Amino acid sequence: MHTVWVRLNAVVFFGLTVLLGLSVLAAISAIGHSTRHKPVVSKLSLNQLRSLKSHGGVDRALLSFDLHADMRPAFHWNIKQLFVYVVASYETDTNPDNQIVL
Repeated sequence: MHTVWVRLNAVVFFGLTVLLGLSVLAAISAIGHSTRHKPVVSKLSLNQLRSLKSHGGVDRALLSFDLHADMRPAFHWNIKQLFVYVVASYETDTNPDNQIVL
């Protein structure tokens, strides 16, 4: 007859095996999703540039823009939250390529 510890060991490792199997299935279902489905940006336009100030080596701009994007292709069953950011690119005389995150 098996002891309590042997039975507990069997139950725990069976549970861990099931958990591992479900984790592998979840990982397989998300492979390639980000390369196949990309969000579509239909409109991105600058409405108003209110102010542009530079003081103490820090630049500050107040602006408003319109962004219309379809984010539905980015979601699948395992996505809980989506982080979206806008990158602005501009050129100056000293630096030909500048990028900032709005």
